[in-house]
Amino acid sequence: SSRPRVKSNNYNPPVGRIKEVLKGATKQDIQKVKGAWAQVLGQLQKSQAALLAEAEPVAASSSAFVVKFKYDIHCKMVAENTDFTAMFSQYLYQLTDSKYDLLCIPDEEWFKLREEFIKENHLADKKESTDHDDE
Repeated sequence: SSRPRVKSNNYNPPVGRIKEVLKGATKQDIQKVKGAWAQVLGQLQKSQAALLAEAEPVAASSSAFVVKFKYDIHCKMVAENTDFTAMFSQYLYQLTDSKYDLLCIPDEEWFKLREEFIKENHLADKKESTDHDDE
């Protein structure tokens, strides 16, 4: 599928992986991530924590979580700094005992993607039955 080009400093969020997270998302996982979020930020350097100040974890599966960013540039800076994302995952692992990859997406694109996902999976009318097409 061809993705429309978005002119947000050329940052292309990992749409495929984010949809996988949405497919496997659980309340338990997002609660774990949200529960540890503030503590993880507290362990980061101030300059790093600042990049996540206006960011928020919005979905999590057993292997990854999605963070939406108010500012595209922060999103890009975090996503492209693999040392930083690896460190973040490591801190999170220490607190939650779960290994999560950090996936970044700007606000606007998150809302679009979520809408799309809901339509694709007909979640709007059938909230519960998401198990009909396991790939």
